[in-house]
Amino acid sequence: MNTVKYKKCIAGMPGFALIVMMAFACLTYDLRAQAIPDPAETPAPARIHELGLSFSRFRTMGLSYRVGTEKALWRIGIPELFISLSDASRDSISFDRKELISTFSFGREWRRPLGKQLILRTGYDISLGLGLEKRMYPAGDNTRISVAPGVNAVLGVGYLVKGKLMLGAELNPGLRTGFSLFSSRRLSFPRSYWANGNLDLHLNISPMLSACLRF
Repeated sequence: MNTVKYKKCIAGMPGFALIVMMAFACLTYDLRAQAIPDPAETPAPARIHELGLSFSRFRTMGLSYRVGTEKALWRIGIPELFISLSDASRDSISFDRKELISTFSFGREWRRPLGKQLILRTGYDISLGLGLEKRMYPAGDNTRISVAPGVNAVLGVGYLVKGKLMLGAELNPGLRTGFSLFSSRRLSFPRSYWANGNLDLHLNISPMLSACLRF
């Protein structure tokens, strides 16, 4: 009888709960701040939109959309999108490798002028990373599916060109937890499954660059 092996993954659960609490605290604080009216803001400030591209680690490209006012904007983006199809070898064994990595993010950004065109940008993002990697061998295959929720800060600057083009650079240190499900199949053997989890403090010292058109 063919059997399938399962292993429970609980290592990442405390980290996941911590990230959920931090994300809830960020959103609650931001919504409470918006509920307090400020007489100095009447009439209502003009709404702006920014749509463009982001680049990180010199190999991945993403999309960025921001909407709000000159002082505060909501951020929605796909900061990472990486697709790879390649032939590789390990220990003299050749295999085909397919890899897809994508990250989705949602957050808030506050801005303060540092000069006529230079802007300080601070805030936070709640992110969800998804990954799929498959290796095809002559005698079987290995598959890995990963999910990585996280919370990170936004520390950066922007430079507004002629009021229409926002050039930016930012760092995103934060917390991220990861869960991975692995499966493996070999000829004459049933497919096996196992999983693991982890919690990481990532400094992310590689800046993310962006170029957005304002309208």
